[in-house]
This record gives sequence, structure tokens and C-alpha cells, in this order.
Amino acid sequence: MPISIPYDVDYGSRNAVLRALALEVGIPAGALDQSAGETHPNWVQQLNRILTVLGMPTYSSLDMSAFQTVVGAIAAQINAAPPPPVNTTPPAVTPAGTAVNGAVLTTTNGTWTNTPTSYVRQWERDGLPIGGQTATTYTTTISDQGHNVGCQIYGVNAGGDGAPVLSNAVAIT
Repeated sequence: MPISIPYDVDYGSRNAVLRALALEVGIPAGALDQSAGETHPNWVQQLNRILTVLGMPTYSSLDMSAFQTVVGAIAAQINAAPPPPVNTTPPAVTPAGTAVNGAVLTTTNGTWTNTPTSYVRQWERDGLPIGGQTATTYTTTISDQGHNVGCQIYGVNAGGDGAPVLSNAVAIT
């Protein structure tokens, strides 16, 4: 869910804003020392912890108008969609090598960056889609004999679809 920052962050709401941002980036609520939050070095230090987690530049000093600008940039980065998934290890179909008519083939999703929330699969015969076959398993048929069967997969997240990747092919005898 997108984080919302009040338009006018004032001294009184600064700690609440810092706490909300910290939670969004995975810093536990109690990890920010807000006991002295009204002192300038303390709230800049808290803000810098959040900026560091996000890989953004940190500051030695900020006034309240600059604080609002930086908080807006943090919220924009938190609310930005992640990049689409990228495959780092291709999917694998087992059993590998050869199989016979009626064999059950199983595919892994492979490994992907950018945390896919789902995967799209399409079993293929000689590189052409096999209609309606999108599960993690596929039972070979007489139509597969003499052909190679594999599975094309791509990861999906809020940033979009990853590029499809083809698994190893299994020769059906």
C-alpha cells in the first residue's frame, strides 16, 4: 500500500513521519531512538538511517523545509514500483534427458531477482505452445513422441513481467 506523507510536516509530526518511513523500509519501530527526537542531530540521524537503507544520500544538517523535501523523495522511492523480475537461474524440467509417452514432467520456476509475486508458465513442444498447459506439471501424450518438450516461464511483480525464459527440453521417445 502506498505510504502517504502529510503536506505540511511540522516539528510535532516529524517523529510520527520518521516512524512510518522506518517501518516501510523494514526498520523496527523501537529501533529509532526518538527519546530525544526534538533535537536536531537526533532526527537527522534517524532520517539518515532510513536514507541509508534506501541507498540514498545522507545529510549532516537539514532545516524543516529541506526535511519535507527529503521525506517526499523517500516516500516517492518507497511508493515506486519495483523493477520487473530478472531470471538468474533458468527453470529446469525433470526428469531431464528423455521421457516416454505418459511421463509426468515437472518444472521449477528458476531463480529471479526483484521478488516475483507470481509466475506464468507455458509448456511447449518444439518451441510452440501446447494449448492450455500452464501448470507446474505436464503429462506427455502421443502427440509429443519424437518431439522436445520444455516449459517457458516468466516472473511477475508490481513492476511488470520479466522476460520469458525457456527451460531445458526433454526428448519424448
